Amino acid sequence: MTRFPGRQRGATLIVSLIMLLLITLLAVSSFTLGKANLQIVGNMQQRNQAFAAAQGAVAAVIIASA
Repeated sequence: MTRFPGRQRGATLIVSLIMLLLITLLAVSSFTLGKANLQIVGNMQQRNQAFAAAQGAVAAVIIASA
């Protein structure tokens, strides 16, 4: 048998806490990355809508002046 079962339980607790910390950091970073990606996609959609509106306005001016 082992001589220091209390120390082994303490070491197991420390390892478990470190693993929990790593999993928490992974979850937080995944959430942050997902949020940033959503913002990027929203900005791209807004840019595409503005570009389409500008193209429509240019086409309307060209048709009106012809």
